[in-house]
Amino acid sequence: MKKIVYSTLLTLLLVVSMMPLSVSAQQMGPEIDRLRFKVITGPASQLKAMQKPCRVDALTDLIRTNDIEKLYGEGFTITSAPGFHMGHIGINIRPNQTYKDPAHGHPDAGPVLSDANFRHALFHCYNQEEIVASIYKYIVTPVRSLVPPAYGGWCNPAVPSHPYNPGDPNAVTIYNPATQANSDSCSILRYGGYLYCAINSSWAVPYDLDGDSTPGTDGSPGTPATAILDPDDELKYFTIDRLIDHKKIKMPGLRMFTPTAAVAPTSQWHGARFVADCNRIGIPLFQAPRAFSTYLDLVFGTGSTPGGEFDLYMVFWDLGRIPDHLYDMCHSDYDSLIVPGAYNAPGIHSDELDAEVETVKFSLDHEAKMEASFKAQEMLYDPDTYPQCACAYMQLYSRIYFNTFNPGMRGVVNSPGYGSDNSWTFLNMRWASGHANERIEGSDSTVIWCLNDNPERLNPCYAHTVYAWEILGTVLDGLMAVNPYTLADLSWIAESWTIEGPMNATVTLDSNWYKGYNDTLGERILYKSAGQTEDMINGMNITYNLRSDVEWQCGNTYTPSDAEFNLEFLRNNQIPRYMSMWEHLIDVQVIDSTFFSVYVNRTSQFLIYDFAGLAAYLPPPVWTPLDGEPLRDILAYDPTANTTKPTGAGDNFGTYPGPQNQLYGTGPFIFEYLHPLAKRAELHANRQYFLSTQEIRDMKTYMFHRIGDVNYDGQIWGVDKTRYSLAYGCDCYDYCYDADADLNEDCFVDALDGILISWYWGDKKEYP
Repeated sequence: MKKIVYSTLLTLLLVVSMMPLSVSAQQMGPEIDRLRFKVITGPASQLKAMQKPCRVDALTDLIRTNDIEKLYGEGFTITSAPGFHMGHIGINIRPNQTYKDPAHGHPDAGPVLSDANFRHALFHCYNQEEIVASIYKYIVTPVRSLVPPAYGGWCNPAVPSHPYNPGDPNAVTIYNPATQANSDSCSILRYGGYLYCAINSSWAVPYDLDGDSTPGTDGSPGTPATAILDPDDELKYFTIDRLIDHKKIKMPGLRMFTPTAAVAPTSQWHGARFVADCNRIGIPLFQAPRAFSTYLDLVFGTGSTPGGEFDLYMVFWDLGRIPDHLYDMCHSDYDSLIVPGAYNAPGIHSDELDAEVETVKFSLDHEAKMEASFKAQEMLYDPDTYPQCACAYMQLYSRIYFNTFNPGMRGVVNSPGYGSDNSWTFLNMRWASGHANERIEGSDSTVIWCLNDNPERLNPCYAHTVYAWEILGTVLDGLMAVNPYTLADLSWIAESWTIEGPMNATVTLDSNWYKGYNDTLGERILYKSAGQTEDMINGMNITYNLRSDVEWQCGNTYTPSDAEFNLEFLRNNQIPRYMSMWEHLIDVQVIDSTFFSVYVNRTSQFLIYDFAGLAAYLPPPVWTPLDGEPLRDILAYDPTANTTKPTGAGDNFGTYPGPQNQLYGTGPFIFEYLHPLAKRAELHANRQYFLSTQEIRDMKTYMFHRIGDVNYDGQIWGVDKTRYSLAYGCDCYDYCYDADADLNEDCFVDALDGILISWYWGDKKEYP
C-alpha cells in the first residue's frame, strides 16, 4: 500500500491541528470485515483471476494496455494517476569493488564501471523512447531524472539528456565533450580509451538480438554477438579492450540483475532490449534474471551483510510525496557496501553532491531546497562535469498507476501521486449491497486483493519490497496522515504537533543512548548514559500531542512511552533502512500522558514525517526482548511465526478478534496469518480502531467538499460552479452568501474559491 505524508515549513514555530469530527457510536474501523491478499504472479494469470468469476477483487499496477482495455470493456472500475514512482538501472560505480561471490559479478568490473565514459556510453545504448512506447504504450512515462514528473516543481526539466545513439564500431569518430559532437556510444568509448578489436571466437549474449522474442528465465547464452568483417574480409566477432596506463585491459563480462519473466515479463523484455543494443556494439553485458527479493539483498545488503554484490541491476520504486530519496540514494554516508541495508547501492561518493542533497533534506529555505534539487539532478546526469557521480542511475520510466476493481466495489479513493492503492481506499472500500459480485463469507464482507509476488519476511525492521509493505501498511499506522485529494498533512494518532528550530540547547538524556552492537564483545555499545548531556546546535524540537483513545491491537493503550521506545529502538539498534531518521535523533522524552518531544541535531521538515511515520511500528511487549540483541537476530525475527503471548501484551492478544501472533500494530486491519503454500495472507478489521466508520466517511466528505464539491454529491462539476457563481462576491453577512460555496471558509465567496473548483474540475470523491 502506498503510504500517503508534504508541506513546507514557512515559520519557525508551526502548530497543526484538524477540525473536530462528528462522533458516531457505530462500527469502528474500515468498511469491510475481512481483507485477503492473494499472490498471483504474471499479468496473464492476474487478468484471468480478475475476470468472471472474479477470484480477486483488486489488481494494482497494471502494466499491459490490452488488460486495461479488456477489463474496462467488461465493466470493471479503472483508475489512473501519475505516480510517485520510478524505475532505473543502477550501476556499481565503486572503483575498487571486490565481490565475495564471483557468481554475482567480476572483480575486474570495478575499473570499467567506475569510468564515467563507459557509463556515458551505456546511456546512449538505451533506446528509451522506442522501448517504452513499444512495450508499455500509455502506461508509463519515460523519465530522465531521479525525481520523476509527478513531483512537479521539484523535477528539473533541463536535466542533461543522452539520446539513443549507439554509433558504429567500424568508424573512427571520437566524442568531443566541449562541443558534444559525436555523442554516440562508440565515439564516447574511443574518447575514453577503449579499443575495438576483432577476435576469432564468439562470445554469447543471453537472448536473441532482435529484442522481440520472449526471453527465457535462466539467463543462458543464446545468439552470438553481431558479426563484422575485419580488414581481411574474414568473418570475426568484435569485443572491446581498454588502454590503462598504456596496458591493454580485457573488457570483463558484466551481469545485470532483472526480475524473472514469471513475475515481471515486461521488465525482463525491457532489460533484454537494452542488453541486445549493448551487445551490438561489443559491450559484453548479460542479463541475469533473479527473484526480486533475492537480488535486492545482494544489491542493498540485508542489514547484517553488505550490499554491492552486482554489476548492474534493475529496480522499481514506489516513492513518497517528498523527494528526500535524493538524500538516501545519493549521499556518501548511505553506501550499501559500507552500511548494509542503506540505499546508495551504486556507491556514489561526491562531496559536492552530498552538499546539495543535504540541502534538500535539511534546509528550511524552500527556494534553497528547490535549487539544490535541480543541481543534484544536473550532477547525476552530466558525466563530463561530474564524472565521480554522474550516470550511476539510468532512469527507465515513471508509472502512471492503473488499477482495476471489481464492478461491485465502491469507495475507491484515487490520490495524485499514489493512485488508488492507498490507505484511504483500504479504509473506505466496500461492496454495493446486493450486487451480483458482492463477496460475503459467512457474515463477513470480504475483499480479495492481488499481490504480484510473494512478500518476504513481515518484519518492519527488515521488509523492503512493496509486496511486504502492502500487507504491513494495513496493520501499522502513523501519527500523521495525508489528505488524499490535496496531499496536505492531517492529524491522525497525533492530534497536533509543534516545531521549534533552528535552536541551540543542551539536552539532558532521560534514557541510555546506544550506538549499535559489538559482535566481538557480544554486547551493546553505550554512547551516553541517562543523565548525561548532549549539545544540540542548530537543531530542532518537535512535540507531538497524541490522542488518548488509540490502542495497540493487543488492547494496550498507545502512549508517548511507546513512541519513545519505537524511535529509540531504531536508533539504539541502528536499523539500516531507517538510518536517515535515527542518525539525527538525540533523544525522545515523555512529557505527560499525551505529549512527547523529539530532540534532533538537524533541522528538516522531512524528519517530522519520519518520526511520525515510525513511532508506532514496534509494540514494546514484542520488541523489548530483542532490544540490544545482535542486528542479524533483529532482522531475522519473524513476528508472524511467534504465537506466544508477549509479556505485557494486552488482553486482546490470542483472543479473536485480537492478534494471534506477534505481528500487530495500531492500524485498521489485524493480521491473522500468511500461508506460503496457499500464497495468501488473511486479515480482519480492527473493530477497536480509534475512528468509527462514519467518522472516516465524514472526513473524506469534508475534505472533498473543501476542494470544490459545493453540493456534496461526490463530484466536482457544473452544479458546483453554478452555486459558486450565484454566491460570488457575497460575504457571510449578505443574504446571498452560501456557506457551502465558501470553500476556504474565509467568510467570503471570491476568486480563491473558484480557483479550487477549476483546479479540481472533474474529480470524484470515490470510484466508480
